[in-house]
Amino acid sequence: MVRSIGNVQKDAKIRATVSENMSAGDPVVVNSDGTVTSVQIFTNTITEAFGSETNFTSDTAYYVSSAFDSANNKIVIAYQDSDDNKGYCVVGTVSGVNSTSITFGTPVAISTSTLTWTSVSFDTNSGKFAVFYTRSGDGYGKVGTISGTSISFGSESATFWSASSVSNTASVFDPSENVFVVAHTKGSDSANVIAASISGTSLSFGSTSQFDSNACQDMALAYNPDNQNVMLVYRDTGTSNYGKALTCTQDGTSITRSSNQYVYNSGYTRRQSVVYDTSANKFLISYEDLGNSNKGTSVVATASGSGTSASFSFGSETVFADYSSTYVSSAFDSNVNKCVVFYEENSTGRGYVAVGTVSGTSVTFDTPVQITVDGTSIFYTSAVFDSNSNVVVCSFGDFTDTAGTSVVFRNASSESNPNLTSENFIGFASGDYTDGDVGAIINSTCSIDNNQSSLTAGQKYYVRTNGTLNLSAGSPSVEAGTAISSTEILVKG
Repeated sequence: MVRSIGNVQKDAKIRATVSENMSAGDPVVVNSDGTVTSVQIFTNTITEAFGSETNFTSDTAYYVSSAFDSANNKIVIAYQDSDDNKGYCVVGTVSGVNSTSITFGTPVAISTSTLTWTSVSFDTNSGKFAVFYTRSGDGYGKVGTISGTSISFGSESATFWSASSVSNTASVFDPSENVFVVAHTKGSDSANVIAASISGTSLSFGSTSQFDSNACQDMALAYNPDNQNVMLVYRDTGTSNYGKALTCTQDGTSITRSSNQYVYNSGYTRRQSVVYDTSANKFLISYEDLGNSNKGTSVVATASGSGTSASFSFGSETVFADYSSTYVSSAFDSNVNKCVVFYEENSTGRGYVAVGTVSGTSVTFDTPVQITVDGTSIFYTSAVFDSNSNVVVCSFGDFTDTAGTSVVFRNASSESNPNLTSENFIGFASGDYTDGDVGAIINSTCSIDNNQSSLTAGQKYYVRTNGTLNLSAGSPSVEAGTAISSTEILVKG
């Protein structure tokens, strides 16, 4: 004989206060405040915003370069300090996801000597970064390791070019070969690339490869993960200062250049930057076009092939700033698949960002946004995407306040947040309820909910994050119960 104790029908039900409207048969979760809500996905809209100007040094910063340390979720900025002309690196921490606030540690000297042309890149393989620079006219590099908000450096590398005036240093990391590609100008007679790799806290270099017999300037590099090579853009001083591009393909520390140099702007091109859009699988080159009234301009590049046969094709030029724009830098925001171009509006010195969306061989820009206060005069800009916080950190030398400064820029976006977890499902709504209703009845453990449809008797069902029932588990895996008819389900015990 089976004996029942208590009111089994009532004890299998829960009475609760409703948060958000719900309908009969809806799967229900309990919230942290004890109210109940139907299982659903909430969409949170995040607005475009930028933070306040935050100094990373109280002295004017030159040759500003930045990188994101994905191992420690930090920003590292390299620069020359105007007070003593030494090179420094400083660690920045964005306060959280979608935050526009950043704080900095104490700057750490790279060397006791005067340094120029600092360029920093992060090695995702070793979890360390390398900073390349010019000291006494020669090119050097050092490995840096971040701990907290501080940096320690290894020993200075052997020079990657000596007995000459090295300038216009630029670098990028190639994760397919675990090497840095470093571009630089050698005096007044050539421009070169060289690969460097980290071992412990030291750098070793391959052989230098000349890519142009002219003293090229304004060099910038971006890695192409699809073709596993690097795009180099530069201003060719020996060809009417045209904007040119070529490909560098690495094999260890050996570099093979594409045999052709492609002109993407047949006019005086200055202060260019390049990023790779991993959504569109295209490069975006941005620059100051002196042949078109110094306007800020961008062009989409499509890459194909590798090694000596690597080639590019270009779309039409697009003006992102219809006025004189200089000190152009850029970053790709993979959270929203947009390119962020940071630059100085030349007549006032103010800093702006233009957000571009690449489609096919063209790019469309939103109206530029001023992100520095009136009166600020910026130069030596650098933009980098923080993939941990989903923001772009824009850094620059602040000539007005004689400081090195950063502003955090956040693109508009939306994020979906399901309220179902592996633990908070409690049953099904027995009827229709509105937000704030008290005493709503939820058919819970071992009770029968008869507000379902299209079920198969004898089958186990799972709750999905969008509030539907399915024969297969989702993520998280949440069992709803077993169907006993096409309209009834016995809630999990």
